[in-house]
Amino acid sequence: MKPYYQEDGITIYHGDVRNIQPRCDVVVTDPPYNVGMAYSDHDDRMDERKYLQWLRDIFSHACGDWSRALVWFWQGIRVFNGEARACLPEGFEIHHAAAWFKREFAGDLFKGAHPGFAWEPIIWAARGKPEYHGPRGGHDARDCLVEDRSSRHDKGALEHPCPKPQRTVTRVLSWVSSDTDTILDPFCGSGTTLVAAKNLGRMAIGIDVSERYCEIAARRCSQGVLAL
Repeated sequence: MKPYYQEDGITIYHGDVRNIQPRCDVVVTDPPYNVGMAYSDHDDRMDERKYLQWLRDIFSHACGDWSRALVWFWQGIRVFNGEARACLPEGFEIHHAAAWFKREFAGDLFKGAHPGFAWEPIIWAARGKPEYHGPRGGHDARDCLVEDRSSRHDKGALEHPCPKPQRTVTRVLSWVSSDTDTILDPFCGSGTTLVAAKNLGRMAIGIDVSERYCEIAARRCSQGVLAL
């Protein structure tokens, strides 16, 4: 398949990873949570069993036989209920669970039956012996990352309904990848993983079924290296 965008070590495909299967060393992604978000190109209200099988299928194709690590943002309750293991590709085991704490007020996510959502787990699964490449001290080496949902200055990221902070994603990439690795995000959305990889000097591949998000991601990646 011809790339939608390709420049400076960053490649973007408009499509489904199951039809592309690019090779990579590490998969880092933020999949749909199946909570009813209004995505124009994806059903975010699947039956839960169907959703978990779909996500496992996506992860399996993304990791292939070559990726050594799979990292994804998700919901805390799913981790505690055991759904995370149901999504693992064959040969992978959960190695660590970090957390992203949303520093700003989270009352807009209050659903009535429990407190507002203020944090999300970052699940790190590995095939074989895990490799940690990050710093050994300081805030960036801690597994609880505190950051606003997205920088108000990063307008491109805010064109997606569920952006992740670029700084948080950059820290996660520094944990699980070296500067010779290729990173894959099969749900690249507005391209935050790709921008983070570019800032770290890593090669990265992004895939999304939405052409609109591919366009946003390509625009952000073409702007050059951005300061954190």
